[in-house]
Amino acid sequence: MINNNGLIYTMADLALNAEMSFPLEVPDAPELCKTELKTGIEALDEITGHFLNGELIGVAGTKKYLSSSILISILSRAVSSDRITYFITDKMSEETAAELLLFKLCDIPYKEDKYDISAAEWEQLRFAYAKLLKSRISVISLPDISTDFLEILLEHTEDAGAVIIDSLDGMASLFPDFTDSRTAELDNITFNLKRIAKEFNVPIIVSFEISNRVCKYTNGELSEMNAVQLKCFEGFYDIIYTVSKEKGTVTYSIVKNWRGGCGKVIINQDK
Repeated sequence: MINNNGLIYTMADLALNAEMSFPLEVPDAPELCKTELKTGIEALDEITGHFLNGELIGVAGTKKYLSSSILISILSRAVSSDRITYFITDKMSEETAAELLLFKLCDIPYKEDKYDISAAEWEQLRFAYAKLLKSRISVISLPDISTDFLEILLEHTEDAGAVIIDSLDGMASLFPDFTDSRTAELDNITFNLKRIAKEFNVPIIVSFEISNRVCKYTNGELSEMNAVQLKCFEGFYDIIYTVSKEKGTVTYSIVKNWRGGCGKVIINQDK
């Protein structure tokens, strides 16, 4: 996005300067298009609501763990779904993903040291685990995830409900020599993610990492922007959220929303 001075800002920069803007009227979606999934962050969900089948949603964090935490929150909404939700990650093991999800279901801060978990919290986690076992969530931990793999996976799934990918940074083209650069490869990957979402009528939620740098044009050439940040401004996404954290303050933003309404939510956290 270019302002009047010719500067290009990353999404995080836009988010930090955005004002909350509500749409005059949010279009109603047919019930069959709606899913159970949303971010779980009330102020954001009031604007974007539940995700719709066929949408491509981006979650961009200035740190990887920030965007991953939103994906886990979204995944927790799928526990009661009667359709299969795939959580595909190149960043964590199946066991770690399950642990994070259990703590989220119990609304307990994640504790790596299990000796810090109280008896009452263990009881909550036990009930959440029983619920998770009955769910139709499938966690897949793979390096170099490709859209070709995703397409084959959905072709063999009769009742897929959603796909959550952590993260775009780790995705690769099945034919890397087809493109001349990582930017072109990401362009192809993002295009195909949107195509697959529409073809299989499921929402696809994908995370990626961005920085807070202000990027400028120098003599007409882009001097400072990595390929993942560049993808933030492509038209393939229906909704884009950003999340950043500084000194205990977490800023969530909606920087793109085809239904209307953008802005930011600031939450103070002690930890």
